[in-house]
Amino acid sequence: MNVKRFVGKFEQLKGYAPEQQEALLERARYEAFVTLNLVGKATIYLLGCLLLGFIVAISPLLLGYHGLVFIVSLTAGILLGQFIYRRLYAKLLQKGLIQVLDNH
Repeated sequence: MNVKRFVGKFEQLKGYAPEQQEALLERARYEAFVTLNLVGKATIYLLGCLLLGFIVAISPLLLGYHGLVFIVSLTAGILLGQFIYRRLYAKLLQKGLIQVLDNH
C-alpha cells in the first residue's frame, strides 16, 4: 500500500515536513513488514476484509433481493472492506513507526 496516503495521519509525525513524513513512513513500512515480520498479519487482515466485503456484497442475493439493492450492497461491501483494511494497515504501520522513531 502506498504510504503517501498516511502523510499527516500520525500524531508522532505532526512536526515533520511532508517529505520527511513520507520517508519516515517508508522506513516504518519496511520495519513493520520486514524486520517485525508483520506481513502474515497484513495478509490475514486483507483476506478477512475481502471475505467481509464478499459477504456484504452477496447478502442481498441470499435474501432474495436483486437489481439496485445488489449494486448498492456490492458497493458498500467494497468500500467497507477497503476502509477496514486501511485502518488495520495503519495500525501495523504504527508499530513500525514506533520502532523507527525510537531508533531515529
